[in-house]
Amino acid sequence: MRNCVKNWVLLVSLFLVAGWGCTCAEAADVPVISVDGTGVAEVVPDQASIVIGITTTGRTAQEAQAENVGKAQAIQAAVQALGVEQSAIRTRNYSFHPDYEYKDNGKKSIRGYTANNSIVVRVDDVLLVGKLVDAALRAGANQIDSLEFGLKHPERLRQQALAQAVNDARDKANALARALGVSIAGVQAVSESSGDFSVRNLRMPMVAMSKMEDSAATPIEAGELKLTANVHIDFLIAQ
Repeated sequence: MRNCVKNWVLLVSLFLVAGWGCTCAEAADVPVISVDGTGVAEVVPDQASIVIGITTTGRTAQEAQAENVGKAQAIQAAVQALGVEQSAIRTRNYSFHPDYEYKDNGKKSIRGYTANNSIVVRVDDVLLVGKLVDAALRAGANQIDSLEFGLKHPERLRQQALAQAVNDARDKANALARALGVSIAGVQAVSESSGDFSVRNLRMPMVAMSKMEDSAATPIEAGELKLTANVHIDFLIAQ
């Protein structure tokens, strides 16, 4: 009886292995058309971040620090007067250090102090950027460290690029199928790769206040942001 059970288990195992082998062989023989697709999505930025720098010096620590605080408060008030919310303004960096001078005998002494303050301002109206830069400089800023244009919802741009990439791949597959005299029956496999969009980062030099007082608003163009997506699709050929 025990030998009969063993023979039966062996017979079932061989049947399952043979059946699995046939299934794999059949899957491997399914004809496909393999294509790559590329999609590029472009959009005008709807958000900008500006880094405003304030550097002050003084003979005493209190002088340097007090002047820096006063200018920072004036800049925040000027920015908010343009409609920017307090929550969109934050301090990115603050540093304070003594300035030394070296004498002929090699000894050093403190000749003053320097305070550096960097404020980040985020705006959702990119048309406001030029006015914001001018207002900050007039209020006491002596440096615009950087300006970045971005998106509130970058995932929408990625979805657009992927949709274009899939359409590009489908068009290629249909063209190949027509040339071969066959038709597409479905999709066997899909893979995709899409990078992040490149944030437009502008490095802006310090602007002299003497040139700002009577000048028109600083012209700043947001341009466009671009994202590229790629897909690889194996389309099944109808049999």
